[in-house]
Amino acid sequence: MFQRAALVFVAFCCLLGVLFKPRKFGARLLALGGCLGSAIGLAIAGRQVWLQNLPEDRVPECGPPLEFMLDAFPLTEVIRSVLSGSGECAEIQWQFLGLSMPGWMIIVFSVMLLICLRLLFKKERNYFSGALGR
Repeated sequence: MFQRAALVFVAFCCLLGVLFKPRKFGARLLALGGCLGSAIGLAIAGRQVWLQNLPEDRVPECGPPLEFMLDAFPLTEVIRSVLSGSGECAEIQWQFLGLSMPGWMIIVFSVMLLICLRLLFKKERNYFSGALGR
C-alpha cells in the first residue's frame, strides 16, 4: 500500500509539472517532491524484497489487515506496524523474468529518482516547451 502511495505522489508531482509548467522555484519544488516520493518508495520496496528473501523461520509474524489497523489505531502506530513487516509482505504472489513485483518497483523507483534528480539539478527550468512548443 505504501509503495502505491509513493507512486501516486510521484505521479501527482509529474502531473502538476505538466499542467502548470512551473519555472525556477516551482519546478525545483516539484522535482524535489518527485525525488522524495521516489526515495521513499525505493526504501519500502527494498524492505519488502528483503522480507521476501528471509528464510521462512525468520519472517516476522503476520499482523491484522491494514483496514482494521487504520480503523482501530492512530496513524503513527499503523505506519510503525506496517514498516516493521508482516508475513504477508514476504509472500511472493507474482513474478516476471525472475523478479517479484517489489523487485520491479525497485527498478521503477530508481529510474524515477534518477530522472527527478536530473530535473532538480538541471539549469534550464522550461522542461515542457521543447520541440512541441516550436
